[in-house]
Amino acid sequence: MNQPRTLAIDIGGSGIKAALLDNGGSMIGKRQMVLTLGTGAGTSIFRDGEIMTHLELAHHPVSGNKTYDEYIGNTAREKKGKKAWGKRVAKVIDILRVVVRFDHLYLGGGNAKDVTFHLPPDVSIVPNTDGLTGGIRLWHEEPKTAAAIEPPPGEPDQAAATST
Repeated sequence: MNQPRTLAIDIGGSGIKAALLDNGGSMIGKRQMVLTLGTGAGTSIFRDGEIMTHLELAHHPVSGNKTYDEYIGNTAREKKGKKAWGKRVAKVIDILRVVVRFDHLYLGGGNAKDVTFHLPPDVSIVPNTDGLTGGIRLWHEEPKTAAAIEPPPGEPDQAAATST
């Protein structure tokens, strides 16, 4: 089958990335992150406007034995109430700032509308529809080939060492 294809690991994050570019947001020289707040927590990280390797942060422990999904997902919002849930989201933003060292964090997803606390200048809420319009925009971009993973400087190239 010789049909064009576009594959995105996290279409929500990729879609928001593309929508941000449509809105004139320059990502060159920046590390940006998208955190979607919905049934669970979705994440995408971008460097210089390109999506980086997907990390399943939603399943990573964030507080005690609770994962991001369990800590700031919809069930936690309903169980804890919006005010306590908001404090959890603020804590996660602080953690991600240290771990990811983002230049800007975009909050999206269906529950982002319930974030009512004051956001710092490097965090903003984007409309949930950006994921849809951004996903559509992906079809207007030329497909990119996957970049080869280069070993860190001074480390041996395992692929070259094992090939015959």
